[in-house]
Amino acid sequence: MNIAPVVYGQLSAWAGLKNLRAGWAGSAIVSRKKAATSVKGLAAYTRAKFVSELPGYSAQNMTFELMIGFLMIISLIIIAVFLYILTIQKLPNYAVMRVQSIPSKVLVGGTLSQALLLVGSGLVIGIVLTVITAVAMPAAVPMAFDVPILAAVGAGLLVMAVIGALLPARSVLKVDPMAVIGG
Repeated sequence: MNIAPVVYGQLSAWAGLKNLRAGWAGSAIVSRKKAATSVKGLAAYTRAKFVSELPGYSAQNMTFELMIGFLMIISLIIIAVFLYILTIQKLPNYAVMRVQSIPSKVLVGGTLSQALLLVGSGLVIGIVLTVITAVAMPAAVPMAFDVPILAAVGAGLLVMAVIGALLPARSVLKVDPMAVIGG
């Protein structure tokens, strides 16, 4: 946790420095030892609970989650359009393959493999750039990567790639060799 400024010391020293009246209590005390909660109005929180109770923390997290959700939808659209354009450009090739009796399963598998290869390559490049960024950032910059969340987003992108490849795969299955090749 990187929240500045932080002052370490005894509570009595703090009261003396701030010229506070007797009986003063701080609004928060962070301790490595378990705090006694017998004092009225004093509550002990775990680090995770304390961070989640910070003002604006949950609102900011919800904003990021909404952004990630929209990025997933945008990724789906981009992948689908990109693969559709690639498929339309190769439609004569697919028509020839259909005439040669290449099974539809093979053609659809090729489209799905292409989508997974493109997104997988992008994920690997993204991971490498993330690691480089993490190493290059100064320690003073508060930055943390939650690996389970990053893994979930990566898996979500792979799912979006499969969903996005279904539209071009449908075009491959419906290609009419006579109309494309001519005859």
